[in-house]
Amino acid sequence: MNSVNLIGNLTADIKLETSSNQTHYARFSLAVRRDANHTDFINCVAFGKTAEMLSNQLKGSKIGVSGSWQTGSYQNQQGQKVYTNDCSVYRVYFLSPLNKDADTCNTAPSSAAPANNYVDPFANNGQAIDISDNDLPF
Repeated sequence: MNSVNLIGNLTADIKLETSSNQTHYARFSLAVRRDANHTDFINCVAFGKTAEMLSNQLKGSKIGVSGSWQTGSYQNQQGQKVYTNDCSVYRVYFLSPLNKDADTCNTAPSSAAPANNYVDPFANNGQAIDISDNDLPF
């Protein structure tokens, strides 16, 4: 089984590109914490609608990706064979709020009410929520 799941921060703004056969793609690097002292920088590539959705994301945005591990190789300008390893992304989870106007991506929760007036049914100002077993769907 070849399955990859990662959560990390983008190391640069995503740039949408188009291949010679008119397929959209995006190459990006994801900074993933391995442990308290180490961070891995994972090269990723996404195609089509997945790449288009990613094109709005900025450096520092926290995202999750699901995909598969892909290896490849090419010859560089000096004639040497170079091996590549990428996560070929087929699903993206946006974990940071989208804010293209800000210089940095702020992931701290906002105390302001959302613009669509959504009310969280589970927020009760820190008080216990009164719910009976009959209210549960299981």
